[in-house]
Amino acid sequence: MGLFSKLFGLESAELYEANFVFDRQDLRYVNVEIKRCRGSGNYVEWNAYTESILMGLLAFGHWAKNMYNLGNDTSAYFINDTIESLWQGNVYHEALDLPYSKPEEYPIEPGIRWRTILCKNRNDVFVPNTIVPFGGDPSIMAPASVLALIDCTRRELHDKKWRLAFLVGLHEISTHYKENGHTGVSQITNAMDIGLAAMVQAEERLEKEGV
Repeated sequence: MGLFSKLFGLESAELYEANFVFDRQDLRYVNVEIKRCRGSGNYVEWNAYTESILMGLLAFGHWAKNMYNLGNDTSAYFINDTIESLWQGNVYHEALDLPYSKPEEYPIEPGIRWRTILCKNRNDVFVPNTIVPFGGDPSIMAPASVLALIDCTRRELHDKKWRLAFLVGLHEISTHYKENGHTGVSQITNAMDIGLAAMVQAEERLEKEGV
C-alpha cells in the first residue's frame, strides 16, 4: 500500500469489518457494528496503535469504495462535501454532526444488510471488500453507510489524539478527491494511502504536543 503497507508484516488476511443494517422503510437509518474479523489474531498482534490504524483504514476504504462505485452520481459529491464540511479551517474538531442512528434509538431488525471487510491481499496492499445488499437504493444507502461508519469509527477510537488524527485523514482524502476526482479504480487504494499517512503523521505530531 505504499508508505505503511508493510507496517504489520501480514499475509493475506481479513482484518476488520463493518456490518450495516438498514431500515427497510427508510434507508437513511442505518446501524453500524465494527469488529475484528474472526481469526485476525493469527495475523497481527493487537494493540491500541494497530487497532486505531486498522479502524481508520476500514472507514477510509469503505468511503473510497463507495465513491468509486457511485461514479458521477450526485450522491458521491454529497458524501465528499458533507465530510469536508466537518473540517473548518485548520482547527482540529472532535464533534461531528452525522446521521448515525444508535440501536437503542432506532431498533432495526430485521433490515437490509451490508458488509465491508478490510483485507490485506497477497500483494501487500490494504483493500476494502464489500458485500453489496440486494434491494434498496445505493444513492441513499452509500452516503448513509459512509457517514455512519465515520461517526462510529470516531466514537470507537481509543483516545483523543487518534480521534483528531482520524479527522485529519478524512480531510486529506476529501482534499485529494476535490483535486483529482474519485472515479478511477486506483483512487480506492490511493485515498486509503493518503488518509493513513495523514492519520499516522497527525498522531505522531499530537503525541509530541502532549495531546
